[in-house]
Amino acid sequence: MAGLKIVKLKVHLQKEEILHQVDLDIQEGEFIALLGESGCGKTTLLKTIAGLLEVREGDILWNGDSMMHISPEKRGTVIVFQDLRLFPHMTVGKNIAFPMEIQKVPKEEQLRRIQKLLEAVELAGYEKRKIREMSGGQMQRIALARALAANPKVLLLDEPFSGLDERLRLEMGRLVKKLHDEWKITTILVTHDKREALQMADRIAFMKDGEILQYDTPEDISRHPAVEAVSDYFGRTSYAKGVVSGGVFRSSLGEWKTDLEDGEYEAMLRPL
Repeated sequence: MAGLKIVKLKVHLQKEEILHQVDLDIQEGEFIALLGESGCGKTTLLKTIAGLLEVREGDILWNGDSMMHISPEKRGTVIVFQDLRLFPHMTVGKNIAFPMEIQKVPKEEQLRRIQKLLEAVELAGYEKRKIREMSGGQMQRIALARALAANPKVLLLDEPFSGLDERLRLEMGRLVKKLHDEWKITTILVTHDKREALQMADRIAFMKDGEILQYDTPEDISRHPAVEAVSDYFGRTSYAKGVVSGGVFRSSLGEWKTDLEDGEYEAMLRPL
């Protein structure tokens, strides 16, 4: 199946293993959220996909072909970092043109694509403005336009909205989702905001301590968490140990009918 496949990925930083045999299968054109607390390995995984970090073991494949020996600039991946990394001495247009200059895109084509991208991020007519004249929300849009200018196969977003206020964050989330739906670019968003992940992603990979604990649709990961860590992240929960016998689960908190086989179980209770 076409898309991005990560197989048994191990990554070490300063002799410490950060990612532990991570597996992830992403369909072409899918929007994936990497969700979890800070330090769980989300950004490390994103940078590894982009080729910015060395892999100890495992493989990263695009449409069945390994990307391991392909340099970052030739992988067809592009990252929008939290700090955006725009060039303050350049105009908006020159910032967006930068990846096209590297790709040696003809000047006329660059100008045409800059106009199209500025329209896409709702900043038409801003190409001659200086970056230092832009607001935080506008710079987010410019960084996104510059990323799209590279014509990537995979767009990697490393918590790009975290520095924005709530209104701008929601506004940027809607814009990114709109562009993803229109351009059909495979997109991976790193976030610790569960609402953001639930609203934007086709599937969510929940990470903890360098592992993916559950990879599922937003509905299933929130309603049917596979482990306690996922359950606790999505809402306040309680647990009750009990026994299933004759189609009834019995615990200190009550009894419920069930189709589970007889045996010992633990029930998860969450307020509606």
